Amino acid sequence: PFSVIRFTPRFLVTVMFEYFNTRSGSWVPFPKTEDQKIQRARAGRPCIVEFSDADYRIDFNSMKATCTSNPHKAYEIRRTADEFNTSTTATPSTPGSAGSPTRRGIFSPYATQSPPPFAVDTPAEPESDVQVEDVEEQAPPAEPEVEQEPEPAAPPTPEQQRAAGPGLDAEAVRDFVETKFNEPDGIIDSLCKFIEIPNMSPLFDPEWETNGHQEDAAALIADWIDRQNVPGLKYRVESEPGRTALIFAEAEATIPNCNQTVLLYGHFDKQPPFEGWLPHLGPWKPVIENDKLYGRGAADDGYAVFAAITAINALKQQGIPHCRYVIMVEGSEESGSRDLPYYCDKLKKEIGEPDLVICLDSGAGDYKRMWLTTSLRGALNGTLTVNHIKEGVHSGAASGVVPSSFRIIRTLLDRVEDSTTGKVRVPELWTELTPAVKQQAANAAAVLGDSIWQCMPLVDGAVPNDGAPVDLLLNKTWRPTLSVIGAGGMPPLQTAGNVLRPFTSLKLSFRLPPTVKTDVAGAALKEVFESDPPYGAKVSFTIDKCGGGWKAPELAPWLAQAVDDASKEFWGQPVGHIGEGGSIPFMGMLHAKFPKAQFCITGVLGPQSNAHGPNEFMHIPMTQRITMAMARVLYAHGETF
Repeated sequence: PFSVIRFTPRFLVTVMFEYFNTRSGSWVPFPKTEDQKIQRARAGRPCIVEFSDADYRIDFNSMKATCTSNPHKAYEIRRTADEFNTSTTATPSTPGSAGSPTRRGIFSPYATQSPPPFAVDTPAEPESDVQVEDVEEQAPPAEPEVEQEPEPAAPPTPEQQRAAGPGLDAEAVRDFVETKFNEPDGIIDSLCKFIEIPNMSPLFDPEWETNGHQEDAAALIADWIDRQNVPGLKYRVESEPGRTALIFAEAEATIPNCNQTVLLYGHFDKQPPFEGWLPHLGPWKPVIENDKLYGRGAADDGYAVFAAITAINALKQQGIPHCRYVIMVEGSEESGSRDLPYYCDKLKKEIGEPDLVICLDSGAGDYKRMWLTTSLRGALNGTLTVNHIKEGVHSGAASGVVPSSFRIIRTLLDRVEDSTTGKVRVPELWTELTPAVKQQAANAAAVLGDSIWQCMPLVDGAVPNDGAPVDLLLNKTWRPTLSVIGAGGMPPLQTAGNVLRPFTSLKLSFRLPPTVKTDVAGAALKEVFESDPPYGAKVSFTIDKCGGGWKAPELAPWLAQAVDDASKEFWGQPVGHIGEGGSIPFMGMLHAKFPKAQFCITGVLGPQSNAHGPNEFMHIPMTQRITMAMARVLYAHGETF
């Protein structure tokens, strides 16, 4: 007697695929429901199935099932029904050997003859309905007929393709995106040229309308779009006197009768250079080191238009039907998106009613997963000025007789901030934290731990604010803060004399909780600063710019699943959810215009990427994966129609 496999009638009828379990050393049929998924996807595209307590990606080219959360964990697979139709016997074989069905079976590129009969040693612990018995030797069965590969079929119609089930080839997306990034004159080369253009936002460049930098940046992006030859994509550059440019692109739906629209957003204006760049780096000097592209504006947010169009193109390369896409890339985000409302009104009919908004201008808790932004703080910038004497006076004559303007302004700052703890003292700038906000912060802090503060460029011996990681995370996402970002009325150190200066001005940046209204906060700050001025000094607080915060609506189940699938597919980790301390004014505007829309806010600004500061960089692998993830989200969106 010797061991054979005897299949129950259920397997003979329905189960067509099995995997080689290395633990038991046996071939094991897939669960019935997952086997049916594989059969439906047999058109040649990979699919995702669940077995062995994990999700696995089936690849029919390599005949492998690879764990989506651990690419190193994989099983060889084969088709069963074409190899035998009843109990058979043979000498044992193992995957990859000369007698292995996975090397010589009918789906293998090496197939030159009928697959050999199949047998396996009795498994220690049966893992399926396969029954293992000891039987007397029997006459060998008739050799099964070899299934012939069908002739190549005509490309499927969109309707046929959608009906075929899972259709996105994630590996093809990965290969396509990596090629587009790394090819000559591709995304990396284009972003290097983009960094070289000092296209500062109007708030920081009074000559923005005449120096040609905005036109150069828009032309560079337009040239790259032209070279992509994306089927069905149309674009133009909107520009009017006195207004920054807007790049507007549109790809009509290829799903019949689809009325859904996805709006993808980015911006191409930049922050000013700032000081403190390392000697070999600079704001307008692209440098690639350790998978990082250094220079101003690539990560914030020049890459967005390249990523959005590449994600769309990745779907088109696979012939996947999709809904309508609209891309808006503005030129004034760093100035509070001052021109965007105008263009939104002007292009209202062309924009339509988006049911999904994708923004690629946000941050990431780390580079190990995709991060979805759940909230953004508001921002209010203003100038506080104190005048106390009409002209400068020798400090030997005036000090001790009249207070310095700096001491007065320091007193005013104490009205709004506790200088010991950093806690803002103005009640109108606070909001109550809900249990959901606290829980989400706790979840993110559990993942990030002390990296929340360890990523900061502290000098030797310096420590962060007091508090556990979750408190620090809430401080930067849901609590108000004050930063002094500039000063006026003070001479440079080299020319400072012994003079009591007539005035002191400070540029103040307040970050506001997502749900606090900027007009209410601004009015409260003006009242606190200007009322009852110390020593009768002249005090003024002028609001220079402000933008409201934003809180994301609850994710629809399909979108929650899509972003998690994308993170597992391209990072091998589940998606992270986190509030961001920065601002994107456009999100609040869009949410007000389209209250029923879903929002997918993400980005590549992870630890130490230092947007707005010196040594800003774009993490190249993260940027590639975000582009791949957007293809997955766009695909999932099309499946909802």
